Amino acid sequence: MLKISVIIPAYNVELYIQKAILSALNQNETGEVLIVNDGSTDDTVLIIENLILSHKKLRLLHHPKGENKGRSASRNLGIKNAVYDYISFLDADDFYLENRFSQELNLFSNNNPIDGVYNAIGVHFYRKASINEKENLKVTTLSKRVNSKDLFSELLRGKSGCFSLDGFTVKKSALVSINFFNESLAVMEDTELIWKLCIKSVLVSGDLVNPVAMRGVHDYNVFNNKGAYKVVHLKFYESLFFWSVQEKLEASIIECFLERVWLVKKEERRGIIIECLYWMELVLNSFSVLFTSLHYKYNPLNRLRYVFRNSKS
Repeated sequence: MLKISVIIPAYNVELYIQKAILSALNQNETGEVLIVNDGSTDDTVLIIENLILSHKKLRLLHHPKGENKGRSASRNLGIKNAVYDYISFLDADDFYLENRFSQELNLFSNNNPIDGVYNAIGVHFYRKASINEKENLKVTTLSKRVNSKDLFSELLRGKSGCFSLDGFTVKKSALVSINFFNESLAVMEDTELIWKLCIKSVLVSGDLVNPVAMRGVHDYNVFNNKGAYKVVHLKFYESLFFWSVQEKLEASIIECFLERVWLVKKEERRGIIIECLYWMELVLNSFSVLFTSLHYKYNPLNRLRYVFRNSKS
């Protein structure tokens, strides 16, 4: 029977952690639940330790010296300590629904050459919400089934929705192949991981209509912090660009990340000299691009030459 390691990063979530843990333990396919304490200072650890007394599948992990290292480092610690070959994630303020892994059980058990299965998730409000907010957040899913080889381009376009880690199960070997979560990203680390897996692995859809998990919405969700996402936006695309060059991916994939880097950078409107200096730094960190058509196409010096020629005519 399929057995799954469920990983839950936990930081000051005393209000939600028990519900999350029990929802994972109640699944027949759950082989273990690994809670990674990320330096909590409230009663989170006490609640977990009390649950461990009556649940053998529950394990508690800590960072060295009880540090707070963020969600990526916490999930990575869980992955590296996982016993089973299949990994699922659950945020500590979210919870699974009944029969969470029924789609995974069917798809993985049929010996299909797949690395991951993604499903729809719903929403549970821990605070008051407007009618529009309830409708907009009602379900996180893809609006159509997408062939695995087209999944990355579909997610990049953003026209057909997306999927969440709470509704995703993946082989541990696939996570190892992309070197786990990027610990340098404070946010958007989940999107980066999913995009990398779309490129390198075979991901298929499970249930895109009926949610398998519920995202908890409250006043302290990280997605409420728009500023954090704005700060990380450029770093997110830079990371994917450097990764795609290092992995020697096809030019079309490298270019799509380079283009996004350049579009975000140009939004800063800091002038052509700053753009040229930035370009030099970018190329020095991805030297192989220097000898390709991408260098000519995106080099800001070409735009400077164009402006200079027009000014003379």
